[in-house]
Amino acid sequence: MTEEETAEQAVALLRAQQVEQAALLLHRCLAGRMQRYFERHRVSRSEAEELVSDVWLRFIASSFDGRTRAVVWLWTVARSVLLDWVRAQGAQSRGRGPGASALEITLEDDAWALVENQNVAAVTPGWLKLCVERAIHQLEQDDPGRAHVLWLWHQGWSADEVAIHFGAPPPPSEKQRTAARNRVLEATRKARDYFSHCRD
Repeated sequence: MTEEETAEQAVALLRAQQVEQAALLLHRCLAGRMQRYFERHRVSRSEAEELVSDVWLRFIASSFDGRTRAVVWLWTVARSVLLDWVRAQGAQSRGRGPGASALEITLEDDAWALVENQNVAAVTPGWLKLCVERAIHQLEQDDPGRAHVLWLWHQGWSADEVAIHFGAPPPPSEKQRTAARNRVLEATRKARDYFSHCRD
């Protein structure tokens, strides 16, 4: 079952007032990926487990109105939980110097695999796959924010969904849609520099 199907089925269960089944479905299908998401943002393993539970609780308690896809809403909730954690860390680390609570958005390994699989044909030579893998890794290290935007785009997210993910209330305004499109264009432009040498 895909992420999107899992989120949609969880929403259907919630609408049928089968809360426990929805929580179990989310945890069974997405707990590992969600935990990796938090751990990549420098959340400890034990705290990440707690944050995953927070995501399920908030998702279940939220009033999903169908103005966006369920999977977009789920990851918007996850980002909100992460931002709350970052703010809490910032409050605890005041006085420790700049960057103590810096938030980085990085791509999970399986998400990068999706990007790679959509950009590299099945019969691609091994040397080219390796070149793409190295370029992906370097982009993630150098510019995790744009890497995350690129991942959303490769997942098929619309400009509206990208805008909502970055904090716009649904439905986003035309200005917010344009800003989201610009995020994608900028990320794609930046990525080209990393992948161009793989064509040679």
